Formats: sequence, C-alpha cells, structure tokens
Amino acid sequence: MTDKAPDDNATEHNKPSRLWYAMALALMILGVVGFVVSLNIAKEQVDSKLEAMQRIVAPGSGELSFDEPGDYLIYYEKVGSFNGENFDTTQVFREAPAFEITIQHEASGEFLTIRQAKYDKGESQMFNRGQANSEFVFSVPLTHFDENANTTGKYTMTVAHENEGIKDRVLLAVGPPVVGTLMSDWRGPFGGAALLAFSFVVSATTVLVTWMLRNGKVTRRDD
Repeated sequence: MTDKAPDDNATEHNKPSRLWYAMALALMILGVVGFVVSLNIAKEQVDSKLEAMQRIVAPGSGELSFDEPGDYLIYYEKVGSFNGENFDTTQVFREAPAFEITIQHEASGEFLTIRQAKYDKGESQMFNRGQANSEFVFSVPLTHFDENANTTGKYTMTVAHENEGIKDRVLLAVGPPVVGTLMSDWRGPFGGAALLAFSFVVSATTVLVTWMLRNGKVTRRDD
C-alpha cells in the first residue's frame, strides 16, 4: 500500500485568501484614523475649556466666579487677548514673571491660599499650544457655597507683577486643569492610542499567520 501523494489543488484551496492582507491593512488604517480623530476631539475640548476661562490683567484686579468647589489653576498666558487687547509677552518674559496674587472671598473676606502648581508639563504644553504655563493653584472650599446665593463663589483677585524695568501688562487665565481627565478619557488620546495599539497587534498577527499558512510554514499534523 502506497501513501497518497498530496493534492496540490487541495493544498492551494486550503490557503487563506490574499484578502486577509487587505483586511489587516484596513484595520490598521482604521486605528490610525481613530487616533487622529481622538486627537481632534481632545483639541476641541481643550479649546472649549480655554474659551471658558476667566481672565485677569496684571497689574490689576477683577472678579472671579466659580460654580463649584475644587482646585483651580492660574495660568500665565503668554499669548492671548482680553477685552479687545492683545497680549504677547513671549519675548519679554522668558520665564514666568514674579507675581503677587491675592484672592479674597467677597462674602466672608477670607483670603484663599495660593501655592505653586505641581501639575505635569503636559498641562502647560497642551494649554494654548505651549504658549502658557500653569504657575499657581488654589482651592475653593465647600464652605463658601453655604452662604447667600448672591455672593456664593464670588471672589476678587488682585495681581501685581514686580519685575524691575519691565512695565508690560501680563494676561492671566484662571480655571480648572485643562488636561486632567482629557488624557484618560476614552474619547481622547488615551482611547485613540488604545485603538491604535489594538489595531496594530491584530493587523500584524493577521499578516503573519496569513503569510505562514500561504507559504507552507505551518504543516498539518497527522495523528
């Protein structure tokens, strides 16, 4: 009894189609597109938060109003505009100016504690395309929201910058952290990066397995 010669036509028939390569490429493109879309979504969210921030010009003072307690950042905005006035102090101040800042609760007269911000560099880099730095942080206490509704969350912020020989007015922006939850949001860069990594792994695996099967690198085991 002789062994039956392998049927070349049957072997060719069992090979996976080249369409698997196309499917792998399509999946990779989908991952790249998803990542780009996630970056655009994050940019729109950042721009929206920037527009909503309150501005104060130094030296000077102004009223701040907050809807809820929590941490807020004070940004030195190198390039921006406020009340029709344009600001660009990029060349004037290589580093952040020396500020003297007070924030007083209008109802109680209490002053908030202002401390140096310890947020990572991403907070500064994503804000206004790197044209601002998060310099200070302060906390609005819950107790300030237990009073008369007309004064709740209202503060007066007074700012002076004492930099010898420099009289340029400086723009500050006040608001919650810009980056914060954006980086961990599934609709933002985190989700986009996860989709890109998943599509890359699946695409690479599909291409490798298809190539091995089509080139006879995987043999059938006969028991």
